[in-house]
Amino acid sequence: MKDKKTALAEGLAIKAPATSLTNTSLSSENNRTSPSFPLSSVATGSSSFVSSFSPVTTGFQPGMTYNNKSEPLGVSATSNQNNCLGTIQNSVNFQLEYNIPTHSFANLNEKLAKELSNLVNEISDLSEKFSDENMNSMQKVKLLPSTKIFGIDQIFEFMQNECIQNNIDFNLKINSNIHYLIENIISKDKLETLIADHLKDAIIAINSSDNKYRSIMVLLGIFDNCYELCIYDSGIEFEIDTLIKLGLEQCTTHKEQGGSGIGFMTTFQTLKECNASLIIEENELNDSDYTKAVNIRFDDKNEYKICSYRFEEIQEKINDNRIILEKCRKYV
Repeated sequence: MKDKKTALAEGLAIKAPATSLTNTSLSSENNRTSPSFPLSSVATGSSSFVSSFSPVTTGFQPGMTYNNKSEPLGVSATSNQNNCLGTIQNSVNFQLEYNIPTHSFANLNEKLAKELSNLVNEISDLSEKFSDENMNSMQKVKLLPSTKIFGIDQIFEFMQNECIQNNIDFNLKINSNIHYLIENIISKDKLETLIADHLKDAIIAINSSDNKYRSIMVLLGIFDNCYELCIYDSGIEFEIDTLIKLGLEQCTTHKEQGGSGIGFMTTFQTLKECNASLIIEENELNDSDYTKAVNIRFDDKNEYKICSYRFEEIQEKINDNRIILEKCRKYV
């Protein structure tokens, strides 16, 4: 006399006629493989595959559709039989072995399907959020123009990343052949130091400001018939005492934010060696334009010039002719 387990298994086999199995082999217990299961099947109602983790019984399955309509698994299309027959057998064996009532098994199936559906929705939301963040990040990274000098290009890329991390717009304009500049006017190492020092200062100045306009622009090349490195930023202005002491002693406006003043001491030493000039331009704080520019011009003059809207205030504190003071071009 057949036991209860064997009889129920054979009964199901009669209701679901055997067909040619293309994806799942049922020739023996040892060769059975679980069908593939894309998570989207539960969320979308697609029946291409059925989860081997979800117990399945014959009859209608909550939340599942097959061939765009609900139908019993036992009489579904051949493709569904092929994919589900092995899972049905496994589910029946599991139910009989642990003596789980049919209604409890159906409830478990419905619960697991709901949990998987929720999981798929969470994964979908996270994927969409990651894609949006990744796209926004890609949009922020602009392709910078190249100087054709590896070390200098690397510094600009590094500083661009620093600006992105600090929510600062970074713009770079390269004009003319930079190779001539480093071969005839200033060494590559000294130019790299000037770029790194003053871009770092510009980032600190912007982070020290409440200005909503957060931007840096770098010009490198020939402008007005002369090579120059000019760095514009929208940060806070120099203190007047700092402007007057630049090149004479180590001083900084941003000591609390990590400024040391060493950068400008190094800059003045380089200016002397290259016979170049330092021109600092200042505009009043506004939310749509740069507030200052640090311009190093290789003009063979070795001057220190300040062009500022604070002309009168600075003039009152200057005691020698080392500084050439002019009104800001914007306010002349």
